[in-house]
Amino acid sequence: MRRILLAASVVALVSATAVFGRAVTQTNDRSATERTLIERERQINASLAQQDKAAFLALVASDGVWASTGSFVPAGALAGVLNQVEITRWNLVNPNVLWVDPTTAVVSYVWTGNARFFGRQVASTRVASTVWTKRGNNWVSVFHQESDAHTKQ
Repeated sequence: MRRILLAASVVALVSATAVFGRAVTQTNDRSATERTLIERERQINASLAQQDKAAFLALVASDGVWASTGSFVPAGALAGVLNQVEITRWNLVNPNVLWVDPTTAVVSYVWTGNARFFGRQVASTRVASTVWTKRGNNWVSVFHQESDAHTKQ
């Protein structure tokens, strides 16, 4: 009887250790992925500011969509007019990652900066979010939205 109890205790301890180890690994992986997604968000903003079509398309799904100020623009169409984007200053404030499932996450933040799109001034403070999904081994943006932030004056 003692051997059975001892064996059961060892099995329980090994199982608990394995589960705990997996949970720590998943937490570390998730934290690393969150840092990666926020960095990719910064890379998208940099590609827009630099009007770098290749860098932009490397981060955005070919079937991705950008929603802003009452319109939806396919990612490919936006890439085609990057020469109409003028960003002289930008920052992502308080980026946050919300997990939908292990392969989909939403990065939300406040965008601040100075920009023009087709010659029209963009609000200097905008609320933005991007849906990222993992396709193969690569995280790509599939949907981005932003809207003017209204602040009390």
